[in-house]
Amino acid sequence: MRRKIVGIRKHFGWSPDRDYLAFLRLNEASVPTYTDLYYQTGHDIAPAYPLNHDIRYRNVGETTPTTTFHLLKVGEAEAAKVEFESFDQKIS
Repeated sequence: MRRKIVGIRKHFGWSPDRDYLAFLRLNEASVPTYTDLYYQTGHDIAPAYPLNHDIRYRNVGETTPTTTFHLLKVGEAEAAKVEFESFDQKIS
């Protein structure tokens, strides 16, 4: 699901000198939660009821997760949040 929202496969990367790790953090707290039914397989006798599996999933017009960019210097305990201005991406 995250690949679908963000459109990338990897949310982190190392600097060329390997001194920093850059990563994206997704905050999905404002994304609606839906219950998906999970039917179990691999049992001789199927369970009577499926398991409820809550997932965060946005439909068109609903709130998207917020994304923040962070840098972690190797050997330090906390990552620094990097501020940047958003932009409107135009697809032609």
